Amino acid sequence: MHFYSMSYGELLQLPIYTYWELAQNIDRIRAEEDRRFFVVISNLFSTEPEKFMRRLEQEMGSVVEVQHGETGFDEAGFNNLKRMMGQG
Repeated sequence: MHFYSMSYGELLQLPIYTYWELAQNIDRIRAEEDRRFFVVISNLFSTEPEKFMRRLEQEMGSVVEVQHGETGFDEAGFNNLKRMMGQG
């Protein structure tokens, strides 16, 4: 993840409304992270931490695995994708 940091001069050039909107977004993001941390901790100390861990694993999803040996262009799949996008 890339974070952009503003210089002090750039910060002074912001309209005051924009500055306070950005400050509120920072607080909102921190609150979301704190809430997530609280949910994780409270569920780990619950009577069913395995159920919570399964839910987190489901939320993470699965990683796409490439099967070696299956190379080449799937023209039928590509045409189906184009149709789904309304371009075919």
